[in-house]
Amino acid sequence: MYKKSLAIYALIALLALTPLLIAIPTKPVLAAVKEPTVSIDYPYIVINDTGTRTITVENPLGNPDIKEIRVYVPAEAADNVKYAGCSGFVPGTNFTVVGAGPWTMVSRLPEGFDFILPDGGTGKIKVNIDSEDAETTDGVVDKYELTVTIKFVDGTTVTKKLYLYEGAADKIVLTLEYTAVKAGDQVTIKVSTYSTKTGYTKADKGLPLVIWGEYKEDTETKQVKIAEVVTDADGKASATYTPTKAVEWTFKADAVMDAPTNIGAQLKPGEGSLTVKPGAPTKVVVKTPFDEEGYTISYLTKDAFNITVSVTDKYDNPVEMEVAATATLTATKGTLVNTTTTIPKGSKESLPVVYKPDPLWGTYAMISAKVSVPSGNYTGTYSGTSKSLRTSTFATAATITIESAYDNSSTPEIEVEAGRYATITVKLNVTQEGVPVKFNVTAEDYTGKFSTVSTTTDEYGKATTRFYVDTKAGKTTTVKAIISAPTTEDPTATFEVESLEIKTVPGAIYKLGIDAPEAVEPEGTATLTIYLADKYDNEAESNLFGAVIRVTLSATGGELEETVVDIPADKTNTTVEWTAPKVLGTYTITASTTQYGLASASVKIMVTTLEPIVNITQPATDTTIKTTANVTTVYIAGWAKPSPAAASGTVISLFKYRLGTGANVSVPIVSIEDSKAFFNFSLTLEVGKTYTVTVYAIDSAGYESKATRTITVAYAPAPPVMPVTVSNASTDKPSYKSGEEVKITGTVTNNATVAKTVIIRVTFIDPNGVPQYPIVELKLTLAAGQSITPTATYLAGAVKGVWTAKIMVVDAVTGEAVAEPITIKVTVV
Repeated sequence: MYKKSLAIYALIALLALTPLLIAIPTKPVLAAVKEPTVSIDYPYIVINDTGTRTITVENPLGNPDIKEIRVYVPAEAADNVKYAGCSGFVPGTNFTVVGAGPWTMVSRLPEGFDFILPDGGTGKIKVNIDSEDAETTDGVVDKYELTVTIKFVDGTTVTKKLYLYEGAADKIVLTLEYTAVKAGDQVTIKVSTYSTKTGYTKADKGLPLVIWGEYKEDTETKQVKIAEVVTDADGKASATYTPTKAVEWTFKADAVMDAPTNIGAQLKPGEGSLTVKPGAPTKVVVKTPFDEEGYTISYLTKDAFNITVSVTDKYDNPVEMEVAATATLTATKGTLVNTTTTIPKGSKESLPVVYKPDPLWGTYAMISAKVSVPSGNYTGTYSGTSKSLRTSTFATAATITIESAYDNSSTPEIEVEAGRYATITVKLNVTQEGVPVKFNVTAEDYTGKFSTVSTTTDEYGKATTRFYVDTKAGKTTTVKAIISAPTTEDPTATFEVESLEIKTVPGAIYKLGIDAPEAVEPEGTATLTIYLADKYDNEAESNLFGAVIRVTLSATGGELEETVVDIPADKTNTTVEWTAPKVLGTYTITASTTQYGLASASVKIMVTTLEPIVNITQPATDTTIKTTANVTTVYIAGWAKPSPAAASGTVISLFKYRLGTGANVSVPIVSIEDSKAFFNFSLTLEVGKTYTVTVYAIDSAGYESKATRTITVAYAPAPPVMPVTVSNASTDKPSYKSGEEVKITGTVTNNATVAKTVIIRVTFIDPNGVPQYPIVELKLTLAAGQSITPTATYLAGAVKGVWTAKIMVVDAVTGEAVAEPITIKVTVV
C-alpha cells in the first residue's frame, strides 16, 4: 500500500467559512476502541529466497471484537505470496490470498461466528513470501510497506503499517576492537553485512539491525539492548557501549533480538566475545544472602546469617586481593558476632562474619566496613556499607488456636453461641515481635466480624483477635491468618495459616419463635411450630426452664386449631395447625407468653394459588424485530419456579410453548438454580408478521401456568456496503475565531480489490442550515487498498456558530456514492 499527502488552499470572500478538502470517517471512531498492536516477527528477508513471516495482531481487552483482517502486500515486494496458517483466532478462521501481485490476504468468518478475534485475544497469521530475485538498486536494501486493515464488529476500521526489508545480505559479521577491557571502558562494536551467495562484503546499505549484549548471572541469561543501527553505503554500522558488569560478555547483531529460527530467508546473526574485568578498587561492599541486583533494600528473613566484605571498583565488581587485607565492621542495629575479618590473598571476598539483626519486625539497619590493604598495587584504606537492611519475618510457619467459653469438646468443631465471640490466637514458629497479621473469614455469605482485622505479634510472637460469629445457628467457617513475610524481590509476600471449623450454636433462651411456611393455598392447612428461641430466632437446644411454657396464639385471618398451646418441660417446641382463609393475601400469626419474661413472636404467611410462576426474560417485553431477510431466528429464554404455596419437594417438571394457535411443543429444562428451572429455544419467524408466543410451565404436582410475548417481525433493508471508507478525521483545535485558519485531516481508503476513480466533494452549511458555495471537489484514482490523507485548510468566516461540512465520495464515472455521506462540526466563536 502507498500513501499520498495533499494540501489544498482556497479563500472565499464571503461571510462564510472558506473551505478546502476535508477527510472525515464514514463512522465516528468510538473513543472506547483502542488501537490494536500489530507486529511482524522478522522484518527482513533475503532476496531470491523463500521465507515464512508471522504477523501478530493483539486486540486490547475491552475493545469490540474483530470481524475481519486484511493484509496487503505490494506487487514489487515479492514474486509470490501464500497463506501459511494462523493461530489464536476463533476455531475455523482462515485466510484467502486475493490477487497475483499486489496481494491481499483476507480473513473469512468461520461458521457460527460473527467475529474472528475477541477483545483480549492475540492472533497470528503466517505468510509465505517468495522474495524478489534482485534488489531494485544493487547494494541497497529495498523497503516495502505492508498494510494491515482491521475491521471491528461495531463498524470501526483501523489501518496499521508494517515494513519489510529485502536485500542480498544473509550474514552479519560482528567485530570488537578488544578481547578484554576493564569495567567502565568504552567498547566500539562494528557490524558489516555479507552475502555468502555473492561473496561481497559490501552487501547492503540501509539494513536496520539491533545490537545487544548478553551475559550469564547464575544460570540466567541477561540481555542489554545497546543500539538500533542502519548500515551505510559500505554495508557497515557501529555502536559504542560501556560495560560495567565484570563478566564474560557476548555481543550480537540481527534484524531483531531473540529472532525466531528456521523461518527461511533470514540473516545469520553476528557474534563477538569480550571479557570485562573489574576496574581499580574504590570502595567496600558488605554483602548479605538477601541482596538482589536492582534492589536498594534487602529484607532479612533469618535471625542469624553470614555476611562478607569485598573491595570493589566503582561499579560494585569485587577485586581480587594481591595480599591479605583486614576488614573492620560496625552495625547501626543488630549484633555482629565478630567485628573484624580478613580478605585472604587471591580472594574477592572476606571470611564470613555472623550477623544477628534486631528481631523487631521492620527495623532498618546498615553495616559499615573499612578494609586496610597493607601493600601491593591496591595499598590503602577503603570503606563502604551494605545495602539498607530491614528485618523481615523470621518464621516460616505458624499455628492458630481458638478459645471459646461455649465449646463442647466432644465435637470436632469449635462451638460459639450466636452473638458471642471466640478468641483467635496466632503463634509464629520463631518468636518475633511486630510481625503484621491480618485475619479473614473463609466462608462466603457469613456475617461474622473481628474486633481487630489487622494487628502485629507481641514479644511472644503471638497475635490475638476476637471473632464474633454469625448469628444463625449451624453456620460454619474457618478463619485464615495472613502473615506478612516480605522478601527483597517481593516486599508484599505473605504466608497463611487456617483454623479449625467454627460453628454457631443457639444462645440463651430469650423469646418465642414461630416456624411457618412462606405460603399456603386458599383453605390449605399449615403446621406451625412454636419454639423457644434465642434473641436471633435460633431454636434452643434444650428447655433450660424445666417447666411447661403456656403460649397464647392469634391470627389476623384463617382459623387456628388451638389458641392456647403448651411447650412441654422436656421439649423446646410444640405444633399447631392453621387453616388459611379463601381470600388471597398476607396474614399474621402471633405467639406470646407471660412466663419468664419471654418476648412474643409473629410471622406472616401468604395465601396464594398453587400454579407455578413463569417469567420470559428474553425478550423481556413485547418487541419488534427488524431484519433484512425474509425470515429471522428469534431466541426465547426465561425461567419458572413452583408457587411459594406448593408442597415441599415440588419442582418444575416440563416446559412447552405454542406459537399463535399452533400445537404445543415441549422444550427441555436447560438448567436448575435453587428452585428455578430455566428454558431457552429458538423460533424461525417470517418477516411482515406478528406472533404470540406462549410458554407453559408444569410442576411435579401437575399445576400449570403460562406467560406470553408478542413479537412483530419487520423488514429493514441492509445499508449498502460501500467500497470506500473515510476515517480518523480531526481538527487542529476545538473552536476558531473569525478569519482564523482551520486545518482538518483525515484518511480516505479504497477497500476494493480494484482501482477506483472518485470525486471527493465537500459542501459547507452555515449555522442557519443554508448551503454555501462554491463546492470543493477533488478527483483522483485510488489503487486497490490505497489510502490518501488530505489536509483541508480554510478560513473561519464572520458568521459565528456551528458550521457543518458535508463530505461525499462519489464514483467519477457514474456519480454514484461510494462512501456514506458524513458531516463534521466546526465552531466559530
